[in-house]
Amino acid sequence: REIKAVFHKEPSEITDVVLAVKNLSREGKFQNVNFEVRKGEILGVAGLMGSGRTEIMESIFGIDPPTSGEIYMHGKQVKINSPKEAIRHKIGLLTEDRKLTGAFLPLSIRENMIMSNIDNLSTFGYLNNGLVKKACNEQVEKLRVKTPHLNQLIMNL
Repeated sequence: REIKAVFHKEPSEITDVVLAVKNLSREGKFQNVNFEVRKGEILGVAGLMGSGRTEIMESIFGIDPPTSGEIYMHGKQVKINSPKEAIRHKIGLLTEDRKLTGAFLPLSIRENMIMSNIDNLSTFGYLNNGLVKKACNEQVEKLRVKTPHLNQLIMNL
């Protein structure tokens, strides 16, 4: 059957290239990966276990940087050697195993929400509770998180 029978597709203007990967390689994992993603597109990466799909995404996100190749954001070459740099370039990664690598299960919802944005929520190394509360409440609303309070452990969601 056709995918359109399963997923509703809304029209989206496809415009400029926002992410381009050229000849990206990581020794022993994958080689010469090339693709472009335009504004309004969604890229899906599929493959069998061991094919390198996870390693490609982890390299782009800076978890284990590539050994060669280039990454471009909005036409400008970028070097991403850490997840912090990837986030700075507005790249996010949803891991395959969110329980193992996508959340800090023993911590609260609030603490998990703070982790990826801690630099913007702190001043001189101290968390700004007003900013934290505002940012967390916005995320709860945007993501429609169903929780009695932000101090609930994330493993209880």
